[in-house]
Amino acid sequence: MSSVIRKIPRCLATAATPRPCWLVALAVAAACGGRSALHAAQGAGGASPGQLGGSGGSGGATAYGATSGTGGATGSGGTSAVTTVYCLPPFGAVVAQTNHEDPAGCAGRCSASSPSTAECIADSCRVTLADCQDSPVGIAVDATHVYWTTSGAQANAWQGTVMKVPRAGGMPITLATGQPYPGDIAVDATSVYWIVGMNSYERAVMKLPLAGGTGTPLLSGQRSLGSSIAVDGTSAYFTDIGEGGNVGQGSVLKVAKDGGPPTTLAAAQWYPYAIALDADNLYWTNRGDGTNPMGGSVMKVSLRGGTPVTLASGQTYPSAIAVDADNVYWLNGVAYAGTSADIMKMPLQGGTPVTLASGHDTPVGIAVDSRNLYWTTPGANSVMQLPLAGGTPTIFAIGKYPLSIIANADWVYWLDSPVVFF
Repeated sequence: MSSVIRKIPRCLATAATPRPCWLVALAVAAACGGRSALHAAQGAGGASPGQLGGSGGSGGATAYGATSGTGGATGSGGTSAVTTVYCLPPFGAVVAQTNHEDPAGCAGRCSASSPSTAECIADSCRVTLADCQDSPVGIAVDATHVYWTTSGAQANAWQGTVMKVPRAGGMPITLATGQPYPGDIAVDATSVYWIVGMNSYERAVMKLPLAGGTGTPLLSGQRSLGSSIAVDGTSAYFTDIGEGGNVGQGSVLKVAKDGGPPTTLAAAQWYPYAIALDADNLYWTNRGDGTNPMGGSVMKVSLRGGTPVTLASGQTYPSAIAVDADNVYWLNGVAYAGTSADIMKMPLQGGTPVTLASGHDTPVGIAVDSRNLYWTTPGANSVMQLPLAGGTPTIFAIGKYPLSIIANADWVYWLDSPVVFF
């Protein structure tokens, strides 16, 4: 066996945006061809369906290209390349995994509907849709693509991006560049929306066609927008934490997707944080005043306006929130990194909050589908799951500092931040 370790100066995070990384190429003697841990030469004869592309030909040469190659046959007695890309922190990745197990077991392969680079892990299929992403922040998904924002913290805080990649796999596409610290992201049938300027007092709600083009502000010149955003058929919804973070002066607002002045749905809120929608109502968490650990709350208000309703009070720094047809779910007790926190639920119409799980290390994101509730615990490098029917939480996936998460009928998507490889 022979091995080569090469340090290269640039990594193709997208076709248009190179990023620095380490490329570690292990040339392994084999007659059947190489297999990549991420997206390079893979399969018999070194076939390369992945986004980094290249051919694993005679002698094990691997091209570092922007598009997928067909791969070259590895000759008898030759070597094939196994290539893994490790990016310097805080680079991250967009990861997807099926939310159901194959009853017959994966048997080392995924279904034909899975991306070509999917791997069989514990009877589920997992794929890294994009890697070498500079500090990914928010994530959204539609029928064909996954969308996310990157803060640009590694390269330049004013060079964040808005990205997308086909759910079926392929090259990531840059929709917008030069975004100063973008936050959360949302998507509808025609456009993508995000919050920008989270490191300044010049924050805005942005809109961009799904096909790309020039981003336009729906609302600009805002000094204290929160980072969360959601959309429905007519409006974009977001929070304002209050001038200078002043507690008791926050608000929950909406703005028409065609632009115009914002409408206040709830005022005098105590640091409104994360939001979620259903067909009729907007739900959010109030973190509280920072002095009373039990001063947080879970709230709702009609999308058409009206009097806000307190669903749960006396909560400990509630943060991320999700809803389904019956319940609202949230993370409770996340005050700072290393905090042991709880996962909560209660009926949409109100009632007594129920603790579903407790003692989890700094959970960050939460999502729900028809089967399970999911949350990320970056302190434990895990994505957790709990059946909606009840039971004990189990590890859904081991990640690399998993953060934001979203789920649909068949897949769970999350943003990974990599561990350090030196």
